Amino acid sequence: MKATPETRQRMLVAITATLTPLMLWIVVGLYDRLVPQGFSSRRELSPEGVRRQAQTRDALVNAAMEGEWAVVAKRADETCGSECPPTILPLQAEAHWRLGNRMQAASLWSRTLSWESPVAQADFQALKGDKKNYVSFVAPLLVSPGRV
Repeated sequence: MKATPETRQRMLVAITATLTPLMLWIVVGLYDRLVPQGFSSRRELSPEGVRRQAQTRDALVNAAMEGEWAVVAKRADETCGSECPPTILPLQAEAHWRLGNRMQAASLWSRTLSWESPVAQADFQALKGDKKNYVSFVAPLLVSPGRV
């Protein structure tokens, strides 16, 4: 006895309806296990996470004030990688910029910029060291002496 196309379609829908919740459960479970505690953007920070984040930021600020940018970059990268919270991200980006890692700094800063702003886009190009694109963003913003 052969299955009709309609029966095959119903079986496929039944299998998909059964497996979809199972796959979502697995994905959410893996996400919760793999994301470092205290740095997840998906849920509110626990009091312990807030305390650890504040301690990390304080340590980074102290190292930055002493000019130890290599320490700041290393610790920020080890702590939260490329997913640092807004309290740590600017320090991490500045550390990479001061160490000469312009592309890494630009990548970190790009997450904080408002891309609708031509000024922010120009700043991003300048941070990358791309003079040609910087001029292309800034030139229309400048008022020439003949125009008002």
